[in-house]
Amino acid sequence: MLTMRLSIIMAMMTLAVASVTFGQDTQAFHELSLEELLDVQVFSSAKQSVPMSEVPAAVYVITADDIRRFGFPNVPEALRTVPGVNVARIDALSYAVTIRGYNGRFSNKLLVMIDGRSIYSALFSGVLWDVGVPMAEIDRIEVIRGPGSTLWGANAVNGIINIITKTVRDTDGGLVDVQMGRLLEASVMARYGEYKDDGPSFRVYGQFQQLASTEGLDGADLNGGGDIGVGGARLEWYGEESVSRFEVIGNHNRGGYLDLYPDSFEPPYVKEATETSEIESVAMMYAVEKNKSDHSGFKLSIHAEANRMDQPIFGVNIRRFGLDWSRHLKTGRHAVVWGCGYKLDEIDYLPTFAVATTTESSQNWRLDTFFQDALTVLPKRLTLTLGAKIEYGSLGDFGFQPNLRAMWTPHDQHTVWASVARSLRSPCVLNVDVEITNRVIPPGALGPQSPTARLRLVGNPDFVSEKLWANELGYRHMPVPWFAVDVAAYYNRYDDLSSMKKPIMTPMYLATPPHLAIDTSFSNGAESETWGGEVALDLRPSSWWRLRSTYSLLRAKEELVNTDADERLQMRAMTSPEHQISVLASFDIGAAVGMDAAWRYVDKLERIDASAYSELDFHLRWRVLADLTVSAAGLNLLGEGHNEYHSDEIIARRRSVIPRHFRTGLRWEF
Repeated sequence: MLTMRLSIIMAMMTLAVASVTFGQDTQAFHELSLEELLDVQVFSSAKQSVPMSEVPAAVYVITADDIRRFGFPNVPEALRTVPGVNVARIDALSYAVTIRGYNGRFSNKLLVMIDGRSIYSALFSGVLWDVGVPMAEIDRIEVIRGPGSTLWGANAVNGIINIITKTVRDTDGGLVDVQMGRLLEASVMARYGEYKDDGPSFRVYGQFQQLASTEGLDGADLNGGGDIGVGGARLEWYGEESVSRFEVIGNHNRGGYLDLYPDSFEPPYVKEATETSEIESVAMMYAVEKNKSDHSGFKLSIHAEANRMDQPIFGVNIRRFGLDWSRHLKTGRHAVVWGCGYKLDEIDYLPTFAVATTTESSQNWRLDTFFQDALTVLPKRLTLTLGAKIEYGSLGDFGFQPNLRAMWTPHDQHTVWASVARSLRSPCVLNVDVEITNRVIPPGALGPQSPTARLRLVGNPDFVSEKLWANELGYRHMPVPWFAVDVAAYYNRYDDLSSMKKPIMTPMYLATPPHLAIDTSFSNGAESETWGGEVALDLRPSSWWRLRSTYSLLRAKEELVNTDADERLQMRAMTSPEHQISVLASFDIGAAVGMDAAWRYVDKLERIDASAYSELDFHLRWRVLADLTVSAAGLNLLGEGHNEYHSDEIIARRRSVIPRHFRTGLRWEF
């Protein structure tokens, strides 16, 4: 009843605002009209700037204006608005994010980048979302649903998320942003930049966030709060034909955990993890982009990183080096892009009882080259794109990832596109070289006189890349300048998917102490089919309000093809909901006040026993002065709280309740 009442109240408020503001001389609501938004340049789809309306893929862009208006505190919360993307908050610090199925805290089929620099880890095949980017630094977030491996390589299987940060030219001057609330207890962000036409331009920034602990399903405090600190500096040089950039970024993440994990062969066999978990990283990146004309140019980027993870169950130090070079050329009817890349990870392990490795360190590398040609068959009507990437690395086999796309525009208001692509998810260190103790079983628990037993997941050096053949069909239509619809459908076929072998029992008589080892290991023993689609509607009938709505459908069928595979670990694809719906509305009330609301419905997750839920977020902005804005937000307003995910798949964290919470903020630009 409360949900229904709040929904009715929101609908009445929306109608009231519309009746009050209709016909007023208001400030321009959005920086871009709908037609201009469709012409936003997208880089991730072709490694060169292409208007979004000309991309033969399921693409969605979250703009800086969206971020400012809805007040998203981090990237995962912004991604909730994208069709086909599933975002599940695990606790105050952690998220599970994926595209078109196979969600998890370390979603291994999603490539995430910051300015083209991959933050996907070869250690565990995933992304740590709790090490973030200040939202005020983001120019746009490009989301490509579907494979992007031809250009970006292995692990861009189900999609790509590329976080594009602002240039110094766009951040001239200063900014201070302060927020306080219940879950986000405190957030302080400061930035200052100076732009020069004839010399080096610079920007420095820093942000600190303190997050409160969430509660478990039983109401107990999980001690899962923590803090996130990030800082950086950027130098840019602008020439007549080129732009160069050097940037340094540092992150520090500290959080608490209240979990039970295996600790020893002695009673009580487990330990409550109340120690602090810390993640630190420093990254340096140099990039230069040169365009001799609108038809020719190149881009080179070099980056180096150092990462340290110190957690109760595992510790690791990672050093990473990467180089990417690409060249694009338009000649006649051809738009060609080609290039190469190299990545190196050096990993030092700090093993514990729960997690161990067969070696103290490892070195993993990957080399790739790619080529893609977009052929204009009929000017402004028909384009065919053909490309392929070849990769080889120390952890995976030889990879060939071709791609064929077609885009047909029979009328200026109608665009149809289709694609067929092959993509790979290469093995990670966890798959081939890590031993994880899931549980220690006391003596006598398996039967009379049974010894102490150790349940263990062991890496498999013979594990090979997971493979996907993806088929997509899309349609875009803008019948009038203020309304657009975007539809995408897909059918995916996965082979050599990760599965677990049936356990093998081995008496360890010579071990200290003697025990029974019950081991399972990774194998390529599963295959699956997923199919579904997404619909996005965009309505802008006036300069003072905008309405967006999305719907996503996902269905899956998974089966084990090896006789030694464990049947209890099926249907990993359906750790994402079958149905998702979102509705976003934005309003300007006069020239200084703005109101934004976002409603979403997320279907149940039977695979991990998470119930369906619907929630409403509300954001209010008031520009008090030309350079001073105050805001207030209420999130998860339709209930006291709900569980969205059950955390890690191997050593599970306790279920957390994401509560109703509120936030106030102040933003000063100078």
